[in-house]
Amino acid sequence: MDLRLWTSGSRDLDGLRQLARTGLVAGFLLMQVALSDQRVRLLTSAGIPVGLIGRTRSPDRLPYADADFDQIAGLVIDHFAELGHRSIGMLNAPYERGTRGIGAAVRFADAVRKTCAERGLECAIVAGEHTIAAGRAALRSLLETAPHTTAVISYNWEATLGAMREARALGRPIPERLSLVLCSNGEPEWTDPQLTSATPPAREIAAAAVEALIDHLTAPDAPPAQRLVPSVLVARQSTAPAVRP
Repeated sequence: MDLRLWTSGSRDLDGLRQLARTGLVAGFLLMQVALSDQRVRLLTSAGIPVGLIGRTRSPDRLPYADADFDQIAGLVIDHFAELGHRSIGMLNAPYERGTRGIGAAVRFADAVRKTCAERGLECAIVAGEHTIAAGRAALRSLLETAPHTTAVISYNWEATLGAMREARALGRPIPERLSLVLCSNGEPEWTDPQLTSATPPAREIAAAAVEALIDHLTAPDAPPAQRLVPSVLVARQSTAPAVRP
């Protein structure tokens, strides 16, 4: 099978419609999937097979592969709890809680919130853009909102770099006064200190999504493959026992 990469905004429906009308594409694999994704409705209504890297709110009979955000949240929060942390913060990617929100950011925030509630831990979540400056501002906002926070989950690589700088500036260096786990694609071993991470395995998710779509094209009447891929926590230097701020 041949692969064509089409880079466009997720709301560029006119371009997608024109591409679909060529009749040259057997199936579409969509990324940056929103909870309610107009691209999915456009393609499925035209009878064109669709696979997802991510998930809509109700993927029904669509093949997909996605990170297992409940598993990742449990993995990281249990790691923090074992170190004595009772107040957890999260730096999220930009997201909307409504139906247009990117599914990954919304699902992970919900998973973190739910897991903290189940463990009896405090939780505060702040979203920011993918920039170092936004990361600094997001950490300030998080610590102003929840000053007793001693551990932070980051689902935003660029913001993580800014948050690390801001933590030092605020007298909350990592890991002595603030533990941090990276849960997005980035370079956790390039930072100082090196970051403990529980990153969704992007290559495995992408490969599983491709296989699911190909299986669907081969046997369209069979139940679609729908897979949640777990992560592994790699402990490095950015987490330590809790110290009260």
